[in-house]
Amino acid sequence: KLREISPDSLEIKYSLFNLILEIAEKMNGKYSYSIWGVIADKGNLFKEIVNKNNYNGLTEYVRRVLLDIVAYYKQRQINKYDKLVEEIKIYIDEHISENLSLDVLGRAVHFTPTYICSIFKSKTGNSINRYITDERMKKAKQMLRYSNTK
Repeated sequence: KLREISPDSLEIKYSLFNLILEIAEKMNGKYSYSIWGVIADKGNLFKEIVNKNNYNGLTEYVRRVLLDIVAYYKQRQINKYDKLVEEIKIYIDEHISENLSLDVLGRAVHFTPTYICSIFKSKTGNSINRYITDERMKKAKQMLRYSNTK
């Protein structure tokens, strides 16, 4: 149906522009990242849309902008997960000799135990409990290796 409408229609272009803005604002509200890290500014976005003078050019540009938005948010989400895993590892390393239950870790990083287990496993390939056990074993080996008692 969009093919039947002239790409010169300013109304259609304005609607596409507003659709992109609405998507960006919804994602900004959900993830707290500004989309304007991807798109230079609203004026340039609107200018690019208005300057497209055929259906294929218009749809390709809008598709590319939307794909850029999705890629940007996916990358930010990946970085967020990496940061969470690093925060968990640091907490474990700093409290390795204490009781490290999933509940304790969850409270420390402000997420549910189920969530942190899922993210940790997906990013590291190991469970949190396996990581804790491995780190404790490393520490025990170091203590045995460098202890003064023989």
